[in-house]
Amino acid sequence: MTDLILDEIDLRILNLLAKDSRSSYSKIGKSVGLTSKSTKSRIDKMLKEKVINWFVTLVSPNILSEVS
Repeated sequence: MTDLILDEIDLRILNLLAKDSRSSYSKIGKSVGLTSKSTKSRIDKMLKEKVINWFVTLVSPNILSEVS
């Protein structure tokens, strides 16, 4: 990992992803004042540098038992 420095926009992107990791690049970009292409580039960079490790969907085990 390099010494990646996160700026205010990166931190805002991380905050938005923490709230909803399924948000589109376009939606995130509009919220932080970037194009979807620039937003994707920043997210890709954070993935490469292991700032973001993975996107996870957590499902309640109770829900799964109700489906059976």
